[in-house]
Amino acid sequence: MGVNFIIPGDSRQLTGGYIYNRKLIEGLSAAGNDVQIINPGNDFPFPGEQSRAKVSALFKSLPHGEAIIIDSLALGALDEFIPALKSKNRIIALMHLPLFMDPTYSEADRERFKISETQCLQQVDVVVTTSGHTKKILFELGIGEDKIHVITPGTENGPRILQYPDLPEKLLCVSNYTVNKNQSLLIKALTGLVHLPWTLHCYGNRKMDKSYYAQLQLTVTNLGLKDRIVLHGPVDHENLQRIYHQFDLFVLPSQYETYGMVLAEALVHGLPVVAAHTGGIPQTIPKGTGMLFEPGNITSLRSILAKLFVDMVLYKNLCQKSKESRNQFSTWADSLNKIIRILNRPN
Repeated sequence: MGVNFIIPGDSRQLTGGYIYNRKLIEGLSAAGNDVQIINPGNDFPFPGEQSRAKVSALFKSLPHGEAIIIDSLALGALDEFIPALKSKNRIIALMHLPLFMDPTYSEADRERFKISETQCLQQVDVVVTTSGHTKKILFELGIGEDKIHVITPGTENGPRILQYPDLPEKLLCVSNYTVNKNQSLLIKALTGLVHLPWTLHCYGNRKMDKSYYAQLQLTVTNLGLKDRIVLHGPVDHENLQRIYHQFDLFVLPSQYETYGMVLAEALVHGLPVVAAHTGGIPQTIPKGTGMLFEPGNITSLRSILAKLFVDMVLYKNLCQKSKESRNQFSTWADSLNKIIRILNRPN
């Protein structure tokens, strides 16, 4: 089967969405499908005239009858092309984070994307979301429930953590340095806990928002915490599996997540988590495996960390539940089987 993935930018990027796409592409290719990755331009979701002309030519050249999977980073900017494309191809919208739900865009942009994305989603044949949370929001927009399929990100079957300390001291945060990921909140929360023994290691892409990363560096330096907070660069997905085992607690301070892929991965390895009560995160974390704080609230996050740093029983309970949670998450094989069933389904 011919399958064309429309993915803006470098498909090798180390973000949850791009990793998800690559896992599906690798799996579909291994299953014998002819998979093509098509980059419509690096300036999405705000394509210029050159990218729009490229898209028009690309879509006209696509073979009749092949499946087209359009990543959510591109869909909202392609509303004018969908009708012609639909006339000869089956279109699947892959919605990681709908643009109108992304808190980093302006209110005006989100409203514009809400209109364009809704129009596109109404016209495509199938909508794949990565969480039940996103499915609910799209259903409320008027997208037919029978059209929306949830395929959560898979997890790796690596070894689990076998031993835990009495109390957590080594904190891990894996997320690219952007305003939405909100590492600044975590750093500020920890400044009120300097009397306790902890270190924080963050891993992520430093170039996605260079000014934000520079601000984080300056904050750490000005607070005199360079020996306790380390802002690492990105780490590939394979090495990340090893890194989970080097820490005691995973913290994700994001303002918003539709799922929280790194949270699931941390838990599969047995690492308990702390995250914001926002988006699809509460549905991602099984009961008893982590603690949720009020989004954007420094005091709320600091309070949870303070408890965990001194309450051995609380921390040990989280560790035990995390170690037992592996079977509650899908594998990449599960995710692949679901997308294959969708592709093989007749229109």
